[in-house]
Amino acid sequence: RPYVGVGVGGVRVDLDNIDIGGGDGVNDSDWTWGAQAFVGADVMLTQTVSLGGRDRYQYVGETNFLDFDGDPVSIDHIAAHSIEGVLKIRFNGP
Repeated sequence: RPYVGVGVGGVRVDLDNIDIGGGDGVNDSDWTWGAQAFVGADVMLTQTVSLGGRDRYQYVGETNFLDFDGDPVSIDHIAAHSIEGVLKIRFNGP
């Protein structure tokens, strides 16, 4: 069974005591927007178990933080691409 999907939503990014060099660090969080798109296929092994794979692309928008001295630190957008194995088990039947 092939499938495709997309999603858009809010993303919370937490930086916990991250060293940014020069004795400075960041321990802050920020909200931004994110999106993902994926395409995949599943093969039914039984009526309740399927095995498959998917290709997923994720995007997280720019984030802004304050370092330990109160100076602003920005991180540009982040994009990730992954290939994933998927095992699905249905507990309520087909």
